[in-house]
Amino acid sequence: MLKYTKKRHILTGGAKLGSGSFGCVVTPPIACSSSTKVNKTMISKIAHIPDYDKDSYQLELHIYKYLKRVDPKQRHIIGIVDECLLNTTAALARQPKDFLDTKWVDNKGEEVHFLGSDAALSYKLSDDDIHKNYCTIDRSRAPRNMIQINGGVKTQVILREPNGPMFKLLKKYVYNTMHDLLLGVKLMHEHELAHRDIKPDNIVTMPVNLKSKSLRARSLRADKTENKYPLARFIDFGLAEIVTQLAPKNIMNVNNQGTPGYIPIELVILDEIRIYIEDYGVYVNLASNQVKNTVIRNAYTDYNNNMRKMYEALNVNKSTISLNKSAGPEIDTKEYVNITDISKLYDKFVEQFRTNTFRDKYYSKIVGYIYKTDIFALGLVFALLKNRMSLKNPDADDLIRHMLQIDPDDRYSVYQCLEHPLFKKQKAKPRF
Repeated sequence: MLKYTKKRHILTGGAKLGSGSFGCVVTPPIACSSSTKVNKTMISKIAHIPDYDKDSYQLELHIYKYLKRVDPKQRHIIGIVDECLLNTTAALARQPKDFLDTKWVDNKGEEVHFLGSDAALSYKLSDDDIHKNYCTIDRSRAPRNMIQINGGVKTQVILREPNGPMFKLLKKYVYNTMHDLLLGVKLMHEHELAHRDIKPDNIVTMPVNLKSKSLRARSLRADKTENKYPLARFIDFGLAEIVTQLAPKNIMNVNNQGTPGYIPIELVILDEIRIYIEDYGVYVNLASNQVKNTVIRNAYTDYNNNMRKMYEALNVNKSTISLNKSAGPEIDTKEYVNITDISKLYDKFVEQFRTNTFRDKYYSKIVGYIYKTDIFALGLVFALLKNRMSLKNPDADDLIRHMLQIDPDDRYSVYQCLEHPLFKKQKAKPRF
């Protein structure tokens, strides 16, 4: 439902699901046109431009169009159904009649509204209130509406409630879920698409009926988990890259994208090299000890700080997760990667630059470093599942260890992950 005046507009009739640097996510969706068929199983991702960055937005739209060809049935990947600009009264008024009786409430059951920035000022709301319960639609910043299907609950939210039915269902099929997620990564990599931002918040899960061929969600009560299966899929392709459309010439074209803590050490090293070249020029001698020591020291500090903050935010005991090639799965360490490992990688990259082999190593299909960043990030997700669910499985430990190798050449590809004995022993297989 929409209430509109000259100075403000208020959307009511649903709930805010989340927010980020892009904007916010709400349900039910706001229809883009009379021809768009929307329903209560969909959501609207509202992003503002230029805050959201016009180039990034256009790239994300291009990626989503590409995803329709990669996974048309959206069994592993959730794309967009439709998109439109929300800077007109008419666009904001396109709300299906059957949504009008829906109450927009927050997770505490209190009624909330979606306000324009001027309306927020009129109501004298605090910034904290707006951040938690309101989705600001500022027409002066060209808000875009991207309609997507609702893929369910974010993995991070599920893991916060160990006594909840979704947690229990996910734990029951955890190895199948790992296998499903790897199949999704395989689908992306075979189509030369790198996600670049895999993390628990970008994986959503919903219960589906195993006896039905449809992917439609089914309600799940604590005492009703039979014939239900957790369908896990990837979302948010704002940082994704179609590798076939890249034409890098040197290190300056490599982007250190992703969420700090889920970015592997090789990208941190390459980014520090790029920064050094930007500061001192393209003719800098990367083989000199001065350059090397500066780069590896900065990479060591940034990487370990990011990893520490990430695990502290997730409240994960780092002693259950090893990122060291020679260490066991239960080692306790104060550092996630050491100076010696960083130094070896630095020397490897400098030699690849010298011999002009870096581009092939970085962009090689399936086994290239750009694809191995997805494997590393997904390995951290698996490690988080193992930690929160208190899983005791040597095969799972071994798979995670191979996915978290420091050297990307030693890290598993998605094919190697899928061939791991863990999935054969657990009889994991595609369910849809």
